[in-house]
Amino acid sequence: LTEAANAERSIEVVEPEKGDGNMEYKRQVHHANAARLRSLATQMSFRLDEGHGRCRYRLGVEDNGCHSLLDYETVAESARVVECIARSLNAIVAERKMIQGEVVVVKGDGNENEPSPSNDKPIVVLEPSLWGNGNVLEDEEEKSVGKEEKADDTSIRLRSSKLDKNKYTRCEL
Repeated sequence: LTEAANAERSIEVVEPEKGDGNMEYKRQVHHANAARLRSLATQMSFRLDEGHGRCRYRLGVEDNGCHSLLDYETVAESARVVECIARSLNAIVAERKMIQGEVVVVKGDGNENEPSPSNDKPIVVLEPSLWGNGNVLEDEEEKSVGKEEKADDTSIRLRSSKLDKNKYTRCEL
């Protein structure tokens, strides 16, 4: 994935971000100082207001809807920071989806590795949020661990599945 920093981020995976509404896109959130965290909290508060108490975040995605070409650990760290910001606003993350398999690395004309859209269905793994999802019935959630479901024609696996730490990843919260 070392080529990702220099690769053109042009593989669209979702529609472009809108300036209003309850959806926010972030390439990456890390090493934020206090002023940056306040700014991100203000932005989240705006998105929560726009969504009447609910908002969605897409991490590892550019504002134009293209994949940011980041690895799992980078996106997972950004998700942890966003969850902490939500908690500071007395909000919770109800669902955390890690998504891989939308972009693959192929050999280019000059034998260099190039990101390319995948023809396969993406893998979506539901991971636990830092502080739970706010449901009182945590036992029911525990019973579902390990089951596979089909939704939106995409393979969804619950926590028991492991993602490839070296594959391009994005996250939806």
